[in-house]
Amino acid sequence: MWKGADEPLKFRVPPSSLRSAYCLATGRGRRSWCDGRAPFDTDRLWVTVQAPRGSPQGLARYSAVTDVHGVNHYPVALGNPDPALHEVGLWTDTLAASTPNGSVWTTLQVCWSWSYDASGNFALPTRREERYMIYDAIVNGARNLAFYGAHNPKCWSAIDWTFWNDVLAGLIREINARSPIAPALVNPGSTRKLASDDPSVQAISRRGAGRDLWVIAARSGAGSRSVTIRGLPFAARRGSVYTEGRSLDAAGGSFTDTFERWDVHVYRFRLPRLFAGARVAAA
Repeated sequence: MWKGADEPLKFRVPPSSLRSAYCLATGRGRRSWCDGRAPFDTDRLWVTVQAPRGSPQGLARYSAVTDVHGVNHYPVALGNPDPALHEVGLWTDTLAASTPNGSVWTTLQVCWSWSYDASGNFALPTRREERYMIYDAIVNGARNLAFYGAHNPKCWSAIDWTFWNDVLAGLIREINARSPIAPALVNPGSTRKLASDDPSVQAISRRGAGRDLWVIAARSGAGSRSVTIRGLPFAARRGSVYTEGRSLDAAGGSFTDTFERWDVHVYRFRLPRLFAGARVAAA
């Protein structure tokens, strides 16, 4: 992929100023944008990442000059005991509403300028925080994820692999191309939004490989709560909770589980072999 102008809306770079680069690099867009010159690389995608600001209407203007439209948002900062992690999902959703082709890229944080100070103190996302942000982005429409700041020595020494070993490596294994959930992650067309009795819970289902039905549910509300999620096929009965080593039962298209703040539970249901067009519980 090629990366286009960084945060163009924030820096007041109009889409018209990006047409020539987009056309010359990719051959896409209107032919006149290339000004009679031949494009040099039609095989790669063009990525434009925005700052977390602007309206869907304002951001949508840039979709004409990019193949992939994204956003970066880094809520964890040094000295902030209660970061608003769900803003990652909210901004991802805003970009999804601004990008007709649905190709949305969310850049998640490792280390950024507000992660550290001049005295050598720094704050990085915990595994719980990073995991929530990953799935919050996915639930809200991200089809690509990137992680920013692992190169910054202000957040560790050159030989310190703690964050990678304790946080990021396991999470990447959880969602990478060889993971059990991978077929569902690359099948966004099967996404169904599910209802719950907690307004701070967002939940979706997706079809995976074979007879797998995956459910991703993320909660941003304070405290602990028992949450009922509805809208599964009636054929979904027994599900395993991905990476948690436990199972639960569904009945009548719904199930109940306990969520703390920033909890993400990912469920894998195995539908009957003859499942086809089964009734779905009313939301």
